[in-house]
Amino acid sequence: MKNKALCVILAVLMVLSLTAVSVSAAQDDNRMPALTDEPKSLAVYFYIQKTGVDTPIQGAHIAVCQIANLTVRGGSAEYEVLPAYDSLQKLQDGKDVTFNGISGSESQNLAKLFFEIVEEPEHTGITDAVGICRFDIEKPGMYLVWEVAAEGDAENYEEFAPYLISVPLADRLTEDNQWLYEVITEPKTKVEEKSKPEDEIVQWV
Repeated sequence: MKNKALCVILAVLMVLSLTAVSVSAAQDDNRMPALTDEPKSLAVYFYIQKTGVDTPIQGAHIAVCQIANLTVRGGSAEYEVLPAYDSLQKLQDGKDVTFNGISGSESQNLAKLFFEIVEEPEHTGITDAVGICRFDIEKPGMYLVWEVAAEGDAENYEEFAPYLISVPLADRLTEDNQWLYEVITEPKTKVEEKSKPEDEIVQWV
């Protein structure tokens, strides 16, 4: 009986040891390197797909504003909401605002909350003939992106919803996690159906 009990204890200890190793490995998988002084940029590529081909949208006025600082401590990426948005530090359900591990829908909801209280954008620009608007970013952090106006081609499309993007952006698809300092983001939109004036409507008799 003693030998059997000892075997059980050893088996439990082995399981606990393997669990600890797996947790440690998982944590290592999420570790990020320290941030560098490498130049940072955010490119907004605004387009719509027609028959499988990217059609760039020119004339969209894009605004960008930082809402949180990004730091790396002990291999962990941490975002801290800027003082200007302290009113959102606690959400309606009493939870702290967090950007780590949030889903797409949660990110969209957060973007809407920040958009409602943001005052002035830090950067503005207009998409060019290839549908791109590029910004030089000074500080690492989480940024809110939204469309403020439209001209030319962009008038034929709905404004895209505000969204959040980190600059730099974590790249976890490589063997060693890296930071992407040149971030390209692609907002989504759709064709806006505009009704024709009555005098342009052709009536067949």
